[in-house]
Amino acid sequence: DPEPTNTPDGYITVEKTTTSEPANGTAYELGETIEYQITATNTGNVTVTDVKVTDKLTGDEWTVESLAPKASETFNAEYVVTEDDILAGSVVNVATAEGKDPTGDDSGTTPGKKEDPTVEPVSHITVAKKATSTPDNGESYALGETITYSITATNDGNLTVTDIIVKDELTDDEWTIASLAPGESKEFTAEYTVTEADILAGEVVNVA
Repeated sequence: DPEPTNTPDGYITVEKTTTSEPANGTAYELGETIEYQITATNTGNVTVTDVKVTDKLTGDEWTVESLAPKASETFNAEYVVTEDDILAGSVVNVATAEGKDPTGDDSGTTPGKKEDPTVEPVSHITVAKKATSTPDNGESYALGETITYSITATNDGNLTVTDIIVKDELTDDEWTIASLAPGESKEFTAEYTVTEADILAGEVVNVA
């Protein structure tokens, strides 16, 4: 006396969670590492074989020989936040799985998706200037002496800045930088000869 059973259903459900926390507690900064946990579970009613789990964002891939119904496997992945993620405002990560049911057909699957916010885009250049020379008398510059300056332009934002012009207002020197990536710096040198007006002013003020 045959009794009916459910239709065979090979199905894998992928769940993805973020196991790390942003350093600022709110959103991920450029260069920060996001840690993920990916769990592939056989939520069907037949064993699924030749299971391949793929993290599309990181490119990681794992193989499971077989997953019995209700069985699961867990994996870990890491991803470093890029400038594109900052511009997008978040990091979206999707993990998928595929396998074969006992008949050789492809199993069904539900991918796992996780979205984490990134900090606001900021483009900013800081210029640092210092005198690298020393007065002949060790204390103050005399008429006709040369002051040598070091000018450093640093990208302290989280976006690449292009077509940068650095100008020394005192010497009228000007330099062009094609691009500065976040954290990158360029250094320049300028020279200025002390004038009578500087002597009367009591100082030389230089702004870049």
